[in-house]
Amino acid sequence: MTSRTNARIRWRRAALPIAMFLLACSTAQAAVVTVGDHFLLANMPNQTITIPITGTEQVAGEDFFAQIGDGGTFNNGSNTRPVFSSVDIINGTIFAADNVGAQGDPGGTPPGSNAGHPLIWVDGTVTAGGTVPASGVLATLRIDTTGLNSGTFPLELTGVANSLGGFNTTLRNDNGDPIPLTVNNGSIIVVVPEPGAGVLLGLVGLAALVRRGRRDRRRTRRCLPSLAGPGIPNCPPEREIH
Repeated sequence: MTSRTNARIRWRRAALPIAMFLLACSTAQAAVVTVGDHFLLANMPNQTITIPITGTEQVAGEDFFAQIGDGGTFNNGSNTRPVFSSVDIINGTIFAADNVGAQGDPGGTPPGSNAGHPLIWVDGTVTAGGTVPASGVLATLRIDTTGLNSGTFPLELTGVANSLGGFNTTLRNDNGDPIPLTVNNGSIIVVVPEPGAGVLLGLVGLAALVRRGRRDRRRTRRCLPSLAGPGIPNCPPEREIH
């Protein structure tokens, strides 16, 4: 066997693990979080924002950070509203079926509480065992705009509390190491409904109820034998009302 043949065999043996590694990397799609721009009504508590995540990475834990506006006085900022009412990183999220619970802010008072920084939310969880795919809902935010009439505020999951060095939402593998994650931050836009919009919506809803009532009465006339007139067929047996 020539030296050239030996070199070719050695190269192929060395290239095989590299090729397998590259194939595995190309198979897993890096996770992406798109926060989005969300229109919220002025002076209203408990408005919901859902943060989606896409990808095929396998996740065993997360460090969750979120900030509204400049983070408020805790972050040497001036914003006081909107504020977080709550954040749910468990129910309905990628960790819903496998988690040890949400830890909240471990440095909060009491531990787990985010009350000391209402424009910043700190949380985290890990799976009870194994991993979950990074596809679905990352978190559900409830926002309170009480006392606020209008304005646009950044909604960020990276660079949170930059006065303290900045913290980024991070996903972790089963070894606890960070995995690739792209976060596209968004915003909250607080708006006041146009004058008369509430009345208009009420009238539309009332009209829909009236139309439905009429359809129900016509359907009842066709189906109730006691109200069936000449030429009106009886209901099928399974729809008769006694």
